Amino acid sequence: MFCPQCGTSMADGDAFCPMCGADVRGGAPAAEPQQPAAPAPTPPVPPAASVPTPPVPPGAPVVYAPPQPQQPAVPVSQVAAGAPYTKAPLGARLLAFIADGIIGSALLPLGLLLVYAGVAQKQASVIGFVLVGLGGLWQLGYTLGRDGFRGAGFGKRLTGLVVTRVESGAPASMGASIVRQLVWWALGIIPVIGTLAEPVLVISDKDGRRLGDKAAKTQVARATEVAARGHAVASGKTMAIIVLIVALLVSIAGAIIGGVAFARAINDVADGIETTIDYSLDPDNTDPGEVALDPSSPEAVVDAFYLAVASGDIEAVKATMSEELAYYAEPGMFEGWTTPEYRIVGSSDQGDGIYNVDVQEYDGDLPTYTYTYILINENGAWKIDDWVTAEDIGDAGAGEPQGATVGVEEAVDAVGSMLYAMQTGDVNEMKSYATSNFLSSDPGFFFSAEGALSKFEVVDAYPDAAAFVVLVSEDWNSGPESVMYFVIEQDGRALVDGLEYQ
Repeated sequence: MFCPQCGTSMADGDAFCPMCGADVRGGAPAAEPQQPAAPAPTPPVPPAASVPTPPVPPGAPVVYAPPQPQQPAVPVSQVAAGAPYTKAPLGARLLAFIADGIIGSALLPLGLLLVYAGVAQKQASVIGFVLVGLGGLWQLGYTLGRDGFRGAGFGKRLTGLVVTRVESGAPASMGASIVRQLVWWALGIIPVIGTLAEPVLVISDKDGRRLGDKAAKTQVARATEVAARGHAVASGKTMAIIVLIVALLVSIAGAIIGGVAFARAINDVADGIETTIDYSLDPDNTDPGEVALDPSSPEAVVDAFYLAVASGDIEAVKATMSEELAYYAEPGMFEGWTTPEYRIVGSSDQGDGIYNVDVQEYDGDLPTYTYTYILINENGAWKIDDWVTAEDIGDAGAGEPQGATVGVEEAVDAVGSMLYAMQTGDVNEMKSYATSNFLSSDPGFFFSAEGALSKFEVVDAYPDAAAFVVLVSEDWNSGPESVMYFVIEQDGRALVDGLEYQ
């Protein structure tokens, strides 16, 4: 049979049309059409919302159920708007921090090492200063603004992180990026506490927000989580990898090139290439108390020392010395030191605030001795703290034993008495067992070693060509020492005239 309303074919006994739901129980069945010329077109199904639900007679089976209208979907961008993101992984944040540090400082290794090489040679490296300037500007600009480009610099793009605004969840702006970094730098001024404050907060805060984030109202989150809320995030992980590799290569190449230049500069200074200027003393043109002193240059301090000695002004001499050495400087100590000419033949920075200056003294045209002056940086100025005879070139001069030899008992007694006085802190007693030559050539030796020199022992004693040699083993707080003392007879006494460390 067929539905009288829509013509749909139905099974015999159906009460309702399965297509339009019309009640066909009261009407006569329509005759089956004979050989239709063409199938009747199926009328369009009305929208589900407009099809009324047909009445269902009691006990009758439900044949047709129209579709229910769908609820409209909630926009993705409105899901949990303003709610904090999940705390970003600590490992990813650390890797981003390291990567950004490498990228930001790529030009500095070469520039700094070239500047240091120039300073070592007492020259200005123009290329070094230019590279430091450009590298500093790049580091400043990149560090301040890196997270202002859709919330992620190259480091965060590499690790899939984004700096977001707390109130909206969107990527942070340039202003927020600058505020975050300025707070980091400001805290770094505070020793220890300021440096550790931000990393500790990143670990301990439930949202991973440091003080810079709280000041800028930002939070670091995963880029995938930010994108899930409908926000456009920074892309370009491949570009970030390329930039990081290039920055690493530039840093490594710069460190190698700059390191070679710096090592060559240090070797040149150690070889005395830049220290071959002659200086001549002219006491007649030097007024006592008016010796020029440039405390920033070790060589200039040695120059001032020689001029002060030539002028006979003991206060000017003390001005070139450290406080400890100046304490033992006395009038008349430097008699015989007014040699007519000297030359600085070498200088070297020993590190830890110590500088050595080698000086060659001349007597007329004949070289006499080479002294090594040991300078320390005291209160921001270089001061002579000691000097030793570096090389015996001539036949005479201060600092070497001279005179007749003495007996073994007298020699051992003189050395033992002097060391005992040093051990007990009696400096004047020490000086009483030394020759005037020893006092003037090595005044830094005469100091109180009370509490520092724990024990000494005479190991050997034997006569030499010009002096009696006493070999002593000494135990200092800093370690053991083996010292050779030279004893001569002077004014009827056995006195120590010099020493040499073994």
